[in-house]
Amino acid sequence: MAFRAGDTFIHTRATGLLPHLWAIISDTERSAEHVVIVSLTTWSKDKDASCTLEAPDHPFVKHPTCVSYRDARMVTTADLVRLEQQRLIDRREPLMPAVLDRIRAGAGCSPFIKIQVRQFLDEQHLL
Repeated sequence: MAFRAGDTFIHTRATGLLPHLWAIISDTERSAEHVVIVSLTTWSKDKDASCTLEAPDHPFVKHPTCVSYRDARMVTTADLVRLEQQRLIDRREPLMPAVLDRIRAGAGCSPFIKIQVRQFLDEQHLL
């Protein structure tokens, strides 16, 4: 099954990813080979507040959460497929379109997102 914008997953064992919910935020129709993924983590005052989420935003979110744009990265869909085939990641419910839009908007204003990730999203006209 192909990966699409808004798809989410967690890793089930050591994959080099933080042990959090991850979401694909780039446009997989414009670039199916490379995608941008972001991590969701528990919100606290010392974290990036560019995009915060609450329990109704996603079934996995149980308390105030933020997007960790500092940990955003570009990966290949081939890597995600391989990790899924090895049962190292487990898909979860996709993001609702409005939540995906909020996360993308946060990427445009976060001071922590890496330049190459921001440029990739900008080239896709998502910021």
